[in-house]
Amino acid sequence: MKTATLTIPVNNDHDIVRFGDILMEAQRMFDVEKDEKNKAYSFIVNCGRFDEYKRFHADHSGRDHHADCVNYVEREAQKR
Repeated sequence: MKTATLTIPVNNDHDIVRFGDILMEAQRMFDVEKDEKNKAYSFIVNCGRFDEYKRFHADHSGRDHHADCVNYVEREAQKR
């Protein structure tokens, strides 16, 4: 199992992380991911590629798209 460390802003003078702080950071991270996905969808639509996206979606359902993206980024990084 992999682990990650998060830096969470706190809303008190004692540097104690409260549950509300965790919820606020989770919401912020969710909003960042949502906004980036919306940018990608907007790019697809504005470039006139929505029909191509629909075909891709139908042909590639059930794939681990996150793993595909990570593998692509790793391959590109190795080229540099």
